[in-house]
Amino acid sequence: MDRLSPINLLPGIGPKRAISYNAAGIDTIGGLLEYYPRDYINLNLRYDILQCPVEENVCISAMLTKKIPAVRLRNKLNITKAVIEDETGKADVSVFNMPTFFDKLEVGESYIFYGRAKSFGGRLQVSNPRVFDKDTTGFIPVYPSVSGVTQDRIIENIKTALSRITINDFIDEQSLAEFNLIGLSDAVNRIHFPSDKEENEAAKRRLAFNEVYVYRKKLAEIKAEFKTAAGRKMKKDAKIMEKFFGLLPFELTASQKKAISEVTADLTGDSPMNRMLCGDVGSGKTAVAAAACVLCYANGYQSAFMAPTEILARQHFSTLEKLLTPLGIKTACVIGALSAREHRETLEKIAAGEIHVAIGTHALIADKAEFCSLALVITDEQHRFGVRQREKLADKGGNPHRLIMSATPIPRTMAMMLYGDLDISNLTDMPSGRKPIETFAVTDKLRDRAYSFIKEQIEAGRQAYIVCARIDENEDDYNSVESYAENLRNGSFAGYNIGTLHGRLTAEQSAEIMGNFINGKTQILVSTTVIEVGVDVPNATVILIEDAELFGLSQLHQLRGRVGRSVYQSYCILMTANPTAEVRERLKYLSETASGVDIAMYDLEKRGAGDFLGTRQSGFNQFRFASYITLELLKDVDKYIEKSGGCDE
Repeated sequence: MDRLSPINLLPGIGPKRAISYNAAGIDTIGGLLEYYPRDYINLNLRYDILQCPVEENVCISAMLTKKIPAVRLRNKLNITKAVIEDETGKADVSVFNMPTFFDKLEVGESYIFYGRAKSFGGRLQVSNPRVFDKDTTGFIPVYPSVSGVTQDRIIENIKTALSRITINDFIDEQSLAEFNLIGLSDAVNRIHFPSDKEENEAAKRRLAFNEVYVYRKKLAEIKAEFKTAAGRKMKKDAKIMEKFFGLLPFELTASQKKAISEVTADLTGDSPMNRMLCGDVGSGKTAVAAAACVLCYANGYQSAFMAPTEILARQHFSTLEKLLTPLGIKTACVIGALSAREHRETLEKIAAGEIHVAIGTHALIADKAEFCSLALVITDEQHRFGVRQREKLADKGGNPHRLIMSATPIPRTMAMMLYGDLDISNLTDMPSGRKPIETFAVTDKLRDRAYSFIKEQIEAGRQAYIVCARIDENEDDYNSVESYAENLRNGSFAGYNIGTLHGRLTAEQSAEIMGNFINGKTQILVSTTVIEVGVDVPNATVILIEDAELFGLSQLHQLRGRVGRSVYQSYCILMTANPTAEVRERLKYLSETASGVDIAMYDLEKRGAGDFLGTRQSGFNQFRFASYITLELLKDVDKYIEKSGGCDE
């Protein structure tokens, strides 16, 4: 019996339970051991009844003093109650539809009761608790639910698996000590059954190390395979490129010139390009992409440019059409909003080679979309596309060159780990004439002043964004788009034209709302983070982000990039009603820092790699311990790979 053995071979798992596990995606014994806990019950942290917090899951060590027989309620429900007591007071314990729940418990004996604590009629009540022996300590795992299998059964099955399987380590003892790692067998045991927080942290760090190691190896294999493939080698055309540069309405920055040089070297090389173009919002990635399209056109090839939203696709089409048309390059926009006739005619022109650059959304990868001579595939905001989507578009060109654009600032070490299959070009400087965005971190006590400032900007002819974390009102106290906008219309901004934008709107509705904002009809746009990837609105000069503590710093930086798109001075207001010391420190750092890479590095060091890895839709790996992937761990993985020569797992 080993990790790959079917789960039904494990003692204690019969055919019926095996079917339940299979339905949850657990087919092998190894799969069961990798079914990691989603949380833990910390039996070392116990509360007295009198000091017990409410609306939280808590552990209470108390004596069972009274059992109350089950009472039938409406809708075929019944409730069974008991009374528990410690030195500080009494509390009620209640369970639903389990009339024999307390039968195995003895009055006068003490137990640990774990459950949701509430206050009912001035008295503490614990609902549907789990009960443990009074002497039980440590952490009890809580697993994602498996239909038909209780938590206790999952625990029992995993303990059996751990006792029957030998877990071999691929890291030698010397390296474990060098990189401060525990053995793999210890890690698997401690991830399921840690005795304290320190053991649990050590297990998570070791398993995070494994994930990065396996991921890096896979990326290296992909890159090696891609680089050995034959690409469509192009020839330089100095004449048309010089004409293109002369038509640009701005001077290229030093990093744009460097990136164009790197892209040109790729396109004229023997292997297909597989490059990421990374730069802050407004750093000029589209101009670099346009230069690549021009060289493709000069060599008789087509280019495809895929954006994640129709709004962004329209923006890129508008920009590229202006840049490329004077060179005789024909462009087309392929989006869902086209009429059936327009869509058919556009696809026919692309297939016939009459369109040189096709810009669009996922409509570009539809089965009906065919290209005549596709040699370059560009994807913008790549983390919003799964690998399969990008590959499907690339397949339409055989083995085309690929340029991936991202406005998410990524520290170099993170980029090397996360996108090791790509070459990286960074745009590090901004176009001349742009003024730094003035950023202010404030509490909601200054809301009136913030609103007055927004009014001043609007009266001066400018526009404003306001970002909320929610679409609808929820049980929490965070601001939601619809109710927030309604309050503005009926209160502080009565008489102003206010629009709302969020992810539940149709593409047509979003386009209309964004169009009204672009043309100045809407003065204030209240939105969720859907504007993080959006069009340029040079007239928008202020963005107010409510509940700023809910967002990662890199995401806040992205949102801040919605303003500052013109010669006008722009402003970002980060507002919070929860000014803890940690929140104040983070928001203060953002308000004083303009570099996206520096901000991303700060987030990486403070919070781990979760925000970055959450966007990497690799198709071959999931980072279940992303928050434990730190800069230090990334460097350790690289050192180990270099030292070991990338030994097999």
